Amino acid sequence: MRKRKLYVIAGLVVAGSLAGGGAALATGGEDPQVQGTSADQARSAAVQYLGGGRAGSVEPDGEHGATYDVEVHASDGSVRDVWLDSAFKPITSEIDSEQG
Repeated sequence: MRKRKLYVIAGLVVAGSLAGGGAALATGGEDPQVQGTSADQARSAAVQYLGGGRAGSVEPDGEHGATYDVEVHASDGSVRDVWLDSAFKPITSEIDSEQG
């Protein structure tokens, strides 16, 4: 009886671990998004900095000393990342390395 109880507990631990790991995999690939007024200001500043384009996602960021990372789609099909500080001033931009 004691052995059976041990197997049941071990099975529950394994099942719980698998369920938790599956949930982490399901949500692990998503980057957090900036929403609301801050996102709107960041999009506007990024498009103005590049002289045009269509702004997409806005993510919080720490690269290049930035606060925001804005993805901007240019009319030529290229996608650029624009990094902005907390006052929405551009720091730098580069071709988006995650685009295939």
